[in-house]
Amino acid sequence: MSHSKIFYKELPKILLLIVLYALQGLPIGFFLSSIPVIFKKYLTYSEIGVIMMCTMPFSLKVLWSPFVEFYYSEKFGKRRSWIVPMQLILCGLLYLLKDNLESWLIDRQVSLVSYLLTAVIFVITCQDIAVDSWAIEMLHPANATYGSSSQSIGHRIGVFFSSTLFISMNSPEFCKRWFGRDELWTLKGFLEAYCWLTLAVTLYIVIFVPEKDAEILKL
Repeated sequence: MSHSKIFYKELPKILLLIVLYALQGLPIGFFLSSIPVIFKKYLTYSEIGVIMMCTMPFSLKVLWSPFVEFYYSEKFGKRRSWIVPMQLILCGLLYLLKDNLESWLIDRQVSLVSYLLTAVIFVITCQDIAVDSWAIEMLHPANATYGSSSQSIGHRIGVFFSSTLFISMNSPEFCKRWFGRDELWTLKGFLEAYCWLTLAVTLYIVIFVPEKDAEILKL
């Protein structure tokens, strides 16, 4: 089979990888860019710095990557054993944050916010470890390079939506000038959309994406 036919046959998998990596990029842009910009009038620089440290698990994920690699359910699938539960936990954390994060930040409950956001990032790193390995296993060798491309594209999409786009859509000045409304995207609305998107992707994986794809051997 030609390379182009293999690519188009596996295009749904590549798109799935882009979406999974975008889910990882969303909190990075949100916590590193949007929160410092939107809540700078309520928080000191040191408090913002403490909150931004919640992304530290991404730098330390090598410490627990062996655990993700060696412990899993054979029946459910080596990669799905981590991706599915981690994304469900993420949904729970996002559902908690959507109704409380704004008030907690205004009240300067920095420690509570930092712990919860660090938990979100830790969950994302576990998902990231599993997705990186799955990207290698699910794609035909001829499409192996698209795994890393999916990561770059997905992360950039996630960061763009959660930083540049969200800050613009949350700005009364921007929205009033261009759309005639005070704001188009609230903090609660963003977290709620992120929660439902994560849940939808998780259910799609459970129902439609097998851990082992015999078609790879036939290509």
